[in-house]
Amino acid sequence: MNVDLPPVKPQINFNQTIPSQFEWTNKPALCSDPFIIKCTNHKNKDIRSYGLNDSVSLLPDTQYTCTGEYSYEKPIKSQELSFKITCDWQKNGRFQDKSSSSLRISWTSLEDDRCSGIEWDRFSVSCDHHNHGICIKHSDTSTVCSITGLLPYKKYTCRITGTVDQTDYEIYTGDSETLSDKPSFQSKVEVTHASHNSLEIKCEINGPKIVWNGGEGKFKAEITYKGETITEDTQDTCLFKFSDLYYLTTYGIKITAINKEGHSALITSEATTNYNDKAVVGFLVFLIIVTSIALLFMLFKKYFLRRKQSVSQEEEDGEDEDCVAQDIYVNVPLRVHRPEKKTKSGGGYEYE
Repeated sequence: MNVDLPPVKPQINFNQTIPSQFEWTNKPALCSDPFIIKCTNHKNKDIRSYGLNDSVSLLPDTQYTCTGEYSYEKPIKSQELSFKITCDWQKNGRFQDKSSSSLRISWTSLEDDRCSGIEWDRFSVSCDHHNHGICIKHSDTSTVCSITGLLPYKKYTCRITGTVDQTDYEIYTGDSETLSDKPSFQSKVEVTHASHNSLEIKCEINGPKIVWNGGEGKFKAEITYKGETITEDTQDTCLFKFSDLYYLTTYGIKITAINKEGHSALITSEATTNYNDKAVVGFLVFLIIVTSIALLFMLFKKYFLRRKQSVSQEEEDGEDEDCVAQDIYVNVPLRVHRPEKKTKSGGGYEYE
């Protein structure tokens, strides 16, 4: 005697992996009716149907509601089964090679991961706002991504995105820092003169500020003459003073910025010291003294000549007066008065 048993309400189960299969846990042993499971994607409201023995690859991190049913005079449905397949992708990525302008990341889906069976359509990579990267698929479950055009000595947050069934998933996020590089040093050199034989050098006053592209370092200044370094100095800031240089001489200036990692960048310039103002003043004083002495000598000589001429003139005038006196003496007759001599003669005296 054949007895028809009343239909049972199906109970379904789903192992939350990708891929997986649905199970009808309370299926009657003699039931051969087709059993269909319909799943609704809550994001896009897409409904898809699966059989009991089908390999089911649902989308990760997506909420689904699934219902099984079979026909027995009328459709008999199972209870609703709601679930979301979560994937632990972050542990699968790691940074590999890096440079001052690029980073390289590898990602592989691990076998023990519940989402290891996803066959990815493509991969892409980005680091902050830089999207100049490419990913090469080594298989449907692994990739190596490289991104270029990054700045030196900077920390970036990088992301690898996997795409499957036209849906993007951020499968890895990690932080890494590019290596250091030579500084970006394009400052203009400004030179002033604290004294006539000194140079005061400054940079970073005009033009762009230095970008160290590494740990902040030091500045080194060199003063060169005919290609040879004659003096140098190192400072934390780009401010240097060099004294006791030659006057009115053109020197070469080299300023090197060296970051903490040892990378360096160089700028060059030229500067000329001023004339020796002290020597000029000394020469002028000497010239004034010599000129004064010469002038005094000329005045004294002129005075001496005039004095000599005056004395000579006086002597000449005295000789002329003597000559006049002699002429008067010669031309005037000379009277000689002789005293009378008395002689006694007879009774009286006679005069001669």
